[in-house]
Amino acid sequence: MNNELQHKSAIDSGYAYWGRSKDSYVYTGYVDNFMKKIHGLGWGPKVYLDVGSRDLIQTIEVAQYHSGTRFIAFEPVPWQYQVCYERSLEWENIEVYNLAVSDEEGYADFWEMDTNTGGSSLLEPIDVPASNNISRKITVECKRLDNFLKSLGIEKVDCLWIDTQGTELNVLKSLGDYIDNVLFIQTEASPEPYYKGHILKDDVENFLKEKGFEVEFYTNSPHPYGEGDIIASRPELVRTLLNSN
Repeated sequence: MNNELQHKSAIDSGYAYWGRSKDSYVYTGYVDNFMKKIHGLGWGPKVYLDVGSRDLIQTIEVAQYHSGTRFIAFEPVPWQYQVCYERSLEWENIEVYNLAVSDEEGYADFWEMDTNTGGSSLLEPIDVPASNNISRKITVECKRLDNFLKSLGIEKVDCLWIDTQGTELNVLKSLGDYIDNVLFIQTEASPEPYYKGHILKDDVENFLKEKGFEVEFYTNSPHPYGEGDIIASRPELVRTLLNSN
């Protein structure tokens, strides 16, 4: 792996990853609540999406337990994509794409943060926490999930992890009919805006409820805008899954 990039990522995110070995173990704490939902079933997902991967760490944390799962990650920031790609090469069941995900396809403006690159977004920043609020505008390619999944021959998604800095609802909408069979979703959401056009927590929750999900909200404390994570599940599909096992 490119040690310079890996070092840059470790400084930017606060999490170092220097390669896979039988003695290594990745733990961040961020996926605990989501993993409790999945592991509580004694079940492993077949397809797991990570949208806005940043450094692939959360995907690797889950992949440690699920060697039979196909993990598909998306990261639009070029240098962060390279970090993700290099890390994915050690995992036969992880693939990474240098794309943004939205409900409209094409090329779009994207604001890459100078510090806290995880705060980069398709939305122009107002005040991004844990950053110096310096950004540069680049152009990225956007894909809808439904179209992209069809191109990969994927018929069903089990789990979805989203962290796209204010555009999470657009990612959900891009699933199209795929959302009807998703079992579990974890998505970041904020009740207060810190980007221009920031889609807020209530709108994300209402959309998920309309689609038949039960939702729980876990705050990321402390966060100046009250941001946290929504964990959404579809009880009737989970019951069907349990009865079939």
